[in-house]
Amino acid sequence: MQQYDTGICPLLQICSRGMMGKCMRRSIYLKYLIYLLKRESVFVEVQVLFIRAYQPSDCMEIMELFYRTVHTVNAKDYTAEQLNVWATGQADREKWNQSFCENDSIVAVEGKIIVGFGDIDRTGYLDRLYVHKDYQRKGIATAICNELEGRVHQTVVTHASITARPFFEKRGYQVLREQQIERQGIFLKNFIMEKERQTPIM
Repeated sequence: MQQYDTGICPLLQICSRGMMGKCMRRSIYLKYLIYLLKRESVFVEVQVLFIRAYQPSDCMEIMELFYRTVHTVNAKDYTAEQLNVWATGQADREKWNQSFCENDSIVAVEGKIIVGFGDIDRTGYLDRLYVHKDYQRKGIATAICNELEGRVHQTVVTHASITARPFFEKRGYQVLREQQIERQGIFLKNFIMEKERQTPIM
């Protein structure tokens, strides 16, 4: 299980910048920091992100995350009509669970909340990668993608939405071609992208 720090108390950041250079011994610094925290009655909470394997009991929460994320995050690049056929809110739970069980699927958990998920198959096709609408731009997609890419040894291929394309391009993915996906008579644009795996130099 991988874990990542996703937050830090601002007071800790201030103290580390302003006081660390003045304290010659770490123990002195820590005692002073504890004193400050007690004096200001500050509660320090460091959020930790856990990456773990998908479990069938995750399916309903993941489906809800998917629906809300698509209708919020992707709304800037797709019309309401397109979003409604992309995420209908009536997905088949059994089919979703089956696909997750067949693929190498993981979830990202912060506290007791699933904040992201992704899956990749044996051929290197990265099928889904979604992050909770309220947890965007916190490195969660990067953590999930790092884990998934590390589980295959061949070229990774994904079908990236307009919204997701910049993220994948920053990770070294190249656009092979643009395509139009038809769902219920409505067309949605996405991009077939791939990332070649680097062969280690022996």
